Order: sequence, then C-alpha cells, then structure tokens
Amino acid sequence: MFLKKQFNVPKPLHAALGQRQSGFALMSIAGFGVGNAVLVLYAHPDINAVPIWQAWVAAVLIFDIGAGCIANFTQAVQAYYRRRPRLLLPFLAGHVHLLLIAALLGLPLSEALGITAYTLVSAAIVGCLDGERQKIVAALLLGAGLLVAAVVASATPAMLLSGQIFMLKLTYAHAVDHHQLPRQAEEKGRA
Repeated sequence: MFLKKQFNVPKPLHAALGQRQSGFALMSIAGFGVGNAVLVLYAHPDINAVPIWQAWVAAVLIFDIGAGCIANFTQAVQAYYRRRPRLLLPFLAGHVHLLLIAALLGLPLSEALGITAYTLVSAAIVGCLDGERQKIVAALLLGAGLLVAAVVASATPAMLLSGQIFMLKLTYAHAVDHHQLPRQAEEKGRA
C-alpha cells in the first residue's frame, strides 16, 4: 500500500525530507504545506491587492514553512541532522521566510524580524541541549514565543499564523530530538 511504502528521496531534497520517507509522511508533509499556504493567504485581508507573482512566491514560502514543520518531526529528517550536527546553524540561518513573506505581502517587517530572531535564537539554544532539558526548554521557549507573537502580531493574521507555524517548525519540530537518536560525528565526504 502506498501509505506504508518507503520512498528514496532524491539527494537534493535530503536536507528537507531525509533520505527515505513513507508515503504517509510525504502525503502529510505536502497536505499540511498546501493547507498552511491556503489558510495563511486566506487570512490576509489585502491578498487581492498583492501582485499575483508576489502572492505565488509568498505561497511557496508559506508552503515550505508548513511542509517543513511536519517533515522536521519525522525520523528521516531527524536522523539526517543527527548524523550531521554541524548543519544545524547553517540550516537555521537560511530561514528568512518570514522576512520575505512580509516584504511580498506588505506585512509589518518589524513583526517578521522579531519573530524570526526569537525563533532562530530559541532553536539554536534548544539544539545545544539534550534529553529532558531539551524538551522542557523547547516547550518553554515555544510557549513564550507563541504568546508574545499572539500579542505582537495580532493585527496581522497572516503574520501571526505564519510566525506560529515557523516557531513550531524550528524551535520544537527541528531542534528537539523526538526519536532519541544518538549524535554522530560528521560522515566524511557526506553533507
């Protein structure tokens, strides 16, 4: 059956999906990504005033936030980064999604910058911890971030929704070892 079948992921997508994923995981990742993009754009009151190309680029970025949130919970993605611990900071540094979404949709850049900075620092802190402390600190930082984002970004539903899934994606889904995988030294010749 398709949902139970394991699929090899093409090498250029290993950082996003790991090396092997089940049909169920792939469907869940894609479905949540699409749903996230649709709901966030629907929540933007001025979406009709945004040029179509900007809306499409924003939709792709919002899809990536949602899809990545689910993918980061999978054992395949967790294993990929546990075998390559030096990739955590470069992975986090590439997450400028909210800044681009704000620019594309005419949302407040200050909200996007604040949520992005808080999320990246939180994820880096959580990534340095392990065991129970890692989960407790992740939950604490995620909870505090969600509360502050709800107050700060409450006037812009599209930023609030995007920001909250962004925080979940990086601070909890990616930075926490949900599968108790051992950290390994970098594999020579593999990234």
